[in-house]
Amino acid sequence: MSEIDCDILIPSALENQITHKNAPKIKTKLIAEGAKGPTTPEADKILYDVVPDILANTGGVTVSYFEWVNLLSPDNANVSGLFTSGAISIIIICGSLRSRSHREQ
Repeated sequence: MSEIDCDILIPSALENQITHKNAPKIKTKLIAEGAKGPTTPEADKILYDVVPDILANTGGVTVSYFEWVNLLSPDNANVSGLFTSGAISIIIICGSLRSRSHREQ
């Protein structure tokens, strides 16, 4: 795992790549988990700012869902309305998680 200085590290290939052994050596301001579980629970306790995989991948999953709904709709559903409501939901969830993480620190 990268031990060079960087602003954002996005581990996006394998699980359990950031462990309690290499976490103290990682010099980054933010980790955005692109893979499923690239950071172990022990490493999470060492690292400061980690965007969990379920949150980091939410946008892609949401867009895929909206595309699927649109394809199934006989009259091409109001996709812009779906995107707007989905974007609002993601923004609310991100804000709630950020507030919670600041309270727990």
